[in-house]
Amino acid sequence: MKLIIAGGPPSTGKTSVLLHTLEKLKDKGKKIHVVKLDCLVGGDEERYKKNGFEAVTVYLFMFVRITILRQISTESSNGDLKTIATT
Repeated sequence: MKLIIAGGPPSTGKTSVLLHTLEKLKDKGKKIHVVKLDCLVGGDEERYKKNGFEAVTVYLFMFVRITILRQISTESSNGDLKTIATT
C-alpha cells in the first residue's frame, strides 16, 4: 500500500491537484481509495466519487469534541475524576 498525504489551508487547490494526480495513477492501473479528513463540511467527497474514485470523509470536529469532553470531565485538583461540565 502506498500513501499520499496532502494538507494545507482551505481553498488552496489540494483537491484539484490530487484529482489530477490520481487520474494519472488510475490510468496506470492503480486502484485508488480516498480518505478525506476535514473539519469543514464540503463537497470534496462527491468530487472524488464523480471522478471514479472510492472516497469517504471523516469530520475531525467529532474527535475534537470527544477530546474536549474527556479533558473537562477529568480535571480535578487532587487527581480524582470530577465532572465539571457535560453537554
